Amino acid sequence: MWDSGKSVATKKSLRATALAVALLAVLAEHSTWAGPPLFTDDPETPGRGGWEINISHNIERTRDAFFMETPLFDINYGLLDNDQWKIEFPVLYLDSDEHGSHWGMGDLLLGWKYRFLEEEDHHIMASVYPQLLVPTANERVGLGGGNVEALFPLQIGKHFFQEKVFVYGEIGYNVVLGASDANSWRYGLAAASRATERLELMAEVAGLAFPGGTEPDDTFFNVGFKYDFTKRVSLIAAFGRSFHEVNRGTPDLLTFVGLQMMLGGRRGASEGEDTDANRDPVSGREARLPGLTSLWR
Repeated sequence: MWDSGKSVATKKSLRATALAVALLAVLAEHSTWAGPPLFTDDPETPGRGGWEINISHNIERTRDAFFMETPLFDINYGLLDNDQWKIEFPVLYLDSDEHGSHWGMGDLLLGWKYRFLEEEDHHIMASVYPQLLVPTANERVGLGGGNVEALFPLQIGKHFFQEKVFVYGEIGYNVVLGASDANSWRYGLAAASRATERLELMAEVAGLAFPGGTEPDDTFFNVGFKYDFTKRVSLIAAFGRSFHEVNRGTPDLLTFVGLQMMLGGRRGASEGEDTDANRDPVSGREARLPGLTSLWR
């Protein structure tokens, strides 16, 4: 899967649990979806001055390896209303037949999402999300692939049933510099739905295809949820596996469990908090980071 700090075999699917996106999904008008806990990404962004911080524990298990990101730090910031800047880095544990057991830092992932179509104007929303993987992990012991990688995805989303259901999809091409036979396509279709005031359910079908044949193609599913402890702090989780047989080397277990924190941006302003002092004079949205005590409001 396409994510930071993975060996060639384990890069295939872990972000299916991390990243990620869904069956029967709701996006309330001011909710923010940004991949985690699923693989498929959507066109939503945190809003001007908004932060989305995800800290998670993730597992991928295949026939030949057991892989953990523990923790994975995924930090996102909205400079504009329709963009998102990203930095992501994990601490990794790998226990594989080929490399044995090792701990270490993973690869660094950088990205910039830009939403160029708004649903209010065009009936759909759409974004591009170029990402760059910098090989900072120890390739020798299997914690990284050792190559710079560049991902070029497109996301499209639309609300249905009076904005109670949000369906979105993603397709992208991943280029591995210096190893073009390892290039791959990624794709996903997802949705989410609010079960209660605090609980949102989500699911996805997603996959990766390797035209060069260096890895087996894989299609997998994830089901997950987001539970809001407060307006700013949520528990996010997803669980899934490959549709294929384990003997192909595809994962028979994918898990993602994490904490999501939303600071500033549209979320605080839209939920009735006193943010007048922090509002941008043009957009009217909160434009600077609130104090940590506001996390528990």
